[in-house]
Amino acid sequence: SSGGDGGFCTGSRQPVVRQPKKTEERQELDMYRIAICDDDRADRENILALIRPVMKENRIPYTVTQFPSAEAVMESREEKWDLLILDILMDGKNGIELAEELRSLGDQTDIIFITSSPEFALAGYRSWPVSYLLKPIEQGAFGAVMGRCLEKVKKDPPLIFHMKKGGQAEIGRDEIHYIEVFREELIVHSAAGSFSCTGSLKEACAQLPDREFYRCHRSYVVNLSYVNRMRRYDYILTDGTTVPVAKGNWQEAKQKWLDYHTGDGI
Repeated sequence: SSGGDGGFCTGSRQPVVRQPKKTEERQELDMYRIAICDDDRADRENILALIRPVMKENRIPYTVTQFPSAEAVMESREEKWDLLILDILMDGKNGIELAEELRSLGDQTDIIFITSSPEFALAGYRSWPVSYLLKPIEQGAFGAVMGRCLEKVKKDPPLIFHMKKGGQAEIGRDEIHYIEVFREELIVHSAAGSFSCTGSLKEACAQLPDREFYRCHRSYVVNLSYVNRMRRYDYILTDGTTVPVAKGNWQEAKQKWLDYHTGDGI
């Protein structure tokens, strides 16, 4: 983050100022909760073996809960997890059906689909998973995708918003949906609301990671993690918002989105 001319100035609305969490609350929040759902016990154990070195390397405390079916996940969904590693081909309700049911209930848990068959990839993306991995899974590919999920708990420094009436507020990068330029103002659209700011889109982009944020149009930069699907010359976000893609960027925009969800952009 930066101050002075490189910062943002809020206009009509103010982002929520984050307050330090109490030590005991922070320790509870820092426990990364993982659920594995696969009807094959051996596959669940293989996934667990892939998880251990990634979490050790990142020095993040974690718990893992294993489920043999989609129905078992639904029975325990009040437990809430940070990550659901989900097999697609299972007896009973399959993984895609489970993911779509969870999303319909407003569940925002990160999902990694794992399967032995690539034919379900496009259908799976309707539930906007973090990624889609084919069995047998290589440790390197799994670690790269897990690393993307863990970024949310590594507490990257937030963007600093300098308010017109003095003071400042913070907003996390992962909370930004997209930013647009409108009549020489920056409009930052985030989980906390939309904010009118001063500054340039170039300054904003300089503070955002290229892998997650893409300048799809001269007036727009989008957080790829919120893109649900694409329509010709548009990104469609998970909340149904349309973000335009410049015609000259169309092919690159498609590749950027595909790379983000397959992990090739890492």
